[in-house]
Amino acid sequence: MSKRQVAHNLKIEGGFFGMLAGLAAKALLFLAKTVLPTLATGALSGVGSALAQKQQKRRCEMDSISKKSQISQGLKLAGRGCI
Repeated sequence: MSKRQVAHNLKIEGGFFGMLAGLAAKALLFLAKTVLPTLATGALSGVGSALAQKQQKRRCEMDSISKKSQISQGLKLAGRGCI
């Protein structure tokens, strides 16, 4: 670049980094409004599913203990569909 071009570029505000900052601000706003709520919903859904599976597993374990005691006592079995 010539001295004249450098001097002209020094007078111009914004430039490449200014443009990047503007794009980053728009991207953060977009993320905050659309992507983050979707991710949060998915994460909560996953946690809820994991808790439900854990609870079902505990029920099956308790049923297994109950069945063993019923078998030892010769009583009729009643299951909940545990695998």
